[in-house]
Amino acid sequence: FLGMPISAGFDIFANQSLALTGSDYESKQYGGALRTGFRLDEYSSLSLKYYLAHREVSGIDLPTSAPAIIAEEGGLKEFYRLANILSQDFDINFSHKEDDFDTIDWEFRHKGHNMTLHYSIYNGISLFPTKTKDALSKDNKAVVELAAVLETKMFNGEQRNIA
Repeated sequence: FLGMPISAGFDIFANQSLALTGSDYESKQYGGALRTGFRLDEYSSLSLKYYLAHREVSGIDLPTSAPAIIAEEGGLKEFYRLANILSQDFDINFSHKEDDFDTIDWEFRHKGHNMTLHYSIYNGISLFPTKTKDALSKDNKAVVELAAVLETKMFNGEQRNIA
C-alpha cells in the first residue's frame, strides 16, 4: 500500500443456509469486515479485522427448540475436537455428514435423541435437535445437558490429539 508493507481491505458477504434433510430451519446472514495488517519481519505479520454481521433464523419454534451454542468463536479445530469427544467418550457414530463451504452439519443419535453438531464460520459451534420444528421438550433438555458436558470437556483443559 503506497510503497509500504501495509495491507488494507474490506469484505462484504451474504449467506443463506437452507434446511438440512430432516431439519426445518433456514438462516440468512449478511455483513462485512474491515481489515488491515503489516509485515513485522520476513516471516511474521500482524493483522487486525473488525467484523460486523446480522443473522436471521427462521423455521424454529422458539418455545420448543433449544439450540445450544457451545463455542461462539469456535473454529474447525474445535469442531473436530468436539466430534472426536463425541465419538470416543460417548461412542457416537455420525449418521449423516454434510460439509459445505461455510457450514458443517453432522447428525447423530444420543440417548434416544436425534441431534446435529453444527459449525459455521460466522457463528461458531452449536448443537440442536435435528428436527427443530418437531422437537419435544425432552429433546431440547437432552441437547442442553449434552452441550453442558461438551463445554466442560472442551474448556476445562482436557487435551486431546485428533488424528
